[in-house]
Amino acid sequence: MRSIGIAALCLAMTTGVLAEDDVETLTGDLGTYGEVNRWLMLGYLPKEGALSDDRLEPIGGEAELPKRIPYAGQHLRVPDVDEATGPDGRSRVQWVETGNPGERMMDGFFRRACLFVDENRDPITNHTAYLLCSLVSPEDKDARLLVRVGGCDAKVLLRGQAVYPPGGQRSKTPWYPDEIDVRLQAGVNPVVVRMDGRWAPAWLELRVLSPQGMPLRDVKSQIRVRRGFPPYEQPLLKTKPWSEIKAEIPPVPPSKKQLLLGSRLTRTMSLLESGAATRRPVRIVFYGQSITDQEWTQLLVDALRERFPRTRIIAINRAIGGWGVPLLQKTIQYDVLGERPDLVCFHAYQGSFAQWDRVLSSIRRRTTAEIVIRSAHIRRDPRDRIDQPEGADVPAMSALAQKYDCELVECRQEWVGYLNAHDWDRQRLLRDGIHLSREGNVLMAQLYERHFRNNYSGRSADYRSVRRYDALYPLMSGRTDEIVLTGGWERVSEHDQCVQSASPDDRLTLKFVGTRVDLALAPGSGGARVLIDGRKPTALGVFQGTRPRTKSGKGRPPGQLLAYRLDPEKAEDEAWELTITEKLNDDFTQFKFRLDGSKTGFDGGGDSQSDFVSRSGKIGISHLDWRREKSEADPADGNLKLIWWVTPLGTDEVHCRPAAGYALWDDMPKQYVNVIDRLPCGEHELTLIPLGDGPFALDSIEVHRPPLSRGTQP
Repeated sequence: MRSIGIAALCLAMTTGVLAEDDVETLTGDLGTYGEVNRWLMLGYLPKEGALSDDRLEPIGGEAELPKRIPYAGQHLRVPDVDEATGPDGRSRVQWVETGNPGERMMDGFFRRACLFVDENRDPITNHTAYLLCSLVSPEDKDARLLVRVGGCDAKVLLRGQAVYPPGGQRSKTPWYPDEIDVRLQAGVNPVVVRMDGRWAPAWLELRVLSPQGMPLRDVKSQIRVRRGFPPYEQPLLKTKPWSEIKAEIPPVPPSKKQLLLGSRLTRTMSLLESGAATRRPVRIVFYGQSITDQEWTQLLVDALRERFPRTRIIAINRAIGGWGVPLLQKTIQYDVLGERPDLVCFHAYQGSFAQWDRVLSSIRRRTTAEIVIRSAHIRRDPRDRIDQPEGADVPAMSALAQKYDCELVECRQEWVGYLNAHDWDRQRLLRDGIHLSREGNVLMAQLYERHFRNNYSGRSADYRSVRRYDALYPLMSGRTDEIVLTGGWERVSEHDQCVQSASPDDRLTLKFVGTRVDLALAPGSGGARVLIDGRKPTALGVFQGTRPRTKSGKGRPPGQLLAYRLDPEKAEDEAWELTITEKLNDDFTQFKFRLDGSKTGFDGGGDSQSDFVSRSGKIGISHLDWRREKSEADPADGNLKLIWWVTPLGTDEVHCRPAAGYALWDDMPKQYVNVIDRLPCGEHELTLIPLGDGPFALDSIEVHRPPLSRGTQP
């Protein structure tokens, strides 16, 4: 998609009032964790005065913004804005639609796609931006806002009243959010956020929860946009060139197994190289312990973004410090498998061969992702002998890589060779006994990065695990052995590669074998209903749960629940709260608990030494799925609560987004939407029925069939 900066948007001035038909209201769900992920943004204005001052007082004030019902594409006259607004010095700025400006910090995400970065990817300092959206509630209800900001000062107004920062004081550390209790009224509740940037990038995370800390599923976010006005893509902050980062340490010699590098990453490389044309995001998930949470992962992602600048790379780091393979094998179902990754980079310690096997087989059973694993680097411990480059884990890693077709980064051998070649002490690459120094991070990133290469000698199973169905194929070929179009479907134009229909009497059907279906929607203004085997996807009994955690993300209870079981016949969209009520021994490693559901209510109690099945049968907990720690906590402490929520997988309706100002088809954005995941692997039928609210345009359908899914052959 063509890069659109704020300054460039401000130049596209239009005057006059648009007809109501030219403006549409976009209403959508909050994010998985209750985050507001769609905003209008206004800026950037030169910062003047303190945060408590009203920057927009000359035009009615900050509290008056929602009353004007602004929309993306609308201009706002700001009399005191001078040349600092843009190169033409005009005193007008424009509302634009943007995504979640806190994605970098949200639960392990990092994109460096934040605010106060201009179209040249340079930082913008000493400026102000405004964000606006509406929270739509079906009834009056109490709620809790979790606000977390960085790189800026911020205030939040709800229905024109300031609610953040609470008492004028924000949290001392951005890792812990501020919690504000508020009252939502039935209907529309406008939210205005002012951000005064101090340095770039700046970010904001705003989550809407119940007083108990659960996401409010019935609360929606809403904005208005001018039809055909493209969303604004937050630019990535300019980073240090990869060549300069590599030059921080002596050159890394070629691998002794250079011919094998990249042989198990053929699909990932294909996605990265074709992303500029397909606009398909590439999702990379990192999982492991604290070493996987270090700087080298960001350096690696930045290097890939530099190599493939027009491919959108979504990097997710879910590493948990101190958790070895025995624990991660249980939590991977919540942290990784539900993210629909294209590539998983995994490494952790303390795991047996069987536990490693369980982790890799679960990825192969549930996803079509490629996998990168590595051998361990050299620690400071003298028992980790530097004269043994093979190491104890190398044979096991090699066997697992061969069994599950994983790319293997032979880190230990390369690490030892690098230390010996430069006569470095092992501590040169470490900051303590095991974690990496800056030089160690640069080396680790290089050891991974060189595996991202085209290796045409490698075998690719992509055509068997992921099948793309071209929506235009039946019109071009006249064949109906794949997609079947019934009714008045037509090609948009001779230059477009998609089909469209606006009639609710038309049907698109596809019989497929797989577990997951994604749609590549083309620009349009209409939507479509989705059916799988004649039923709504959300009614198929396929659910995804989140990992249990403390209510605010702070602290650690004496018992950490690693996993739970769902009964697919009884599960529903519901939030759960487990409260530790009584300790059964002095060190608090044995305890009693109770379980409550947001719909079920009290659902029984149990203890950490016994298996538990809730009264409703919805939740099951094995006594082996507790991680117990000695604690002096008091059971009366309200923090001894774990929460999680269960949501149905699937999308019942999909909606195209309009696009304007794109001369060539390859410049047009495609919207990739998942409509179902975790189906039982077998033959299914997809049906798409236009809603009749405008042209529904479809480019292609992508069906995933994991190698080890039931009913398939590896």
